[in-house]
Amino acid sequence: MLALCILSAFNLLVLLSPPKILTDILTLIPLPSDGKSTIVMVVLLNVLISLSFEHWGSEAVARAVGVITKPWKERRRVQDDKAYKTVEGGMN
Repeated sequence: MLALCILSAFNLLVLLSPPKILTDILTLIPLPSDGKSTIVMVVLLNVLISLSFEHWGSEAVARAVGVITKPWKERRRVQDDKAYKTVEGGMN
């Protein structure tokens, strides 16, 4: 979350008042204020969506992965806290 906030702050800095050295390095062109306000709103919306997914969406994805991998986990047998793979076909 800290990294997301730092990157968003850097993006806003470069958008609203980029330092001269960054303007030269990145060859930035000046944007009209309407364009800047639109981009600021999109950046803030992106941060909110990302934080929301991190809080609620990652749990749903983890549950879905658990459901998908459940058949592979059921193929193991556990005895005395040791996992054993089921041998198919056995010995003849």
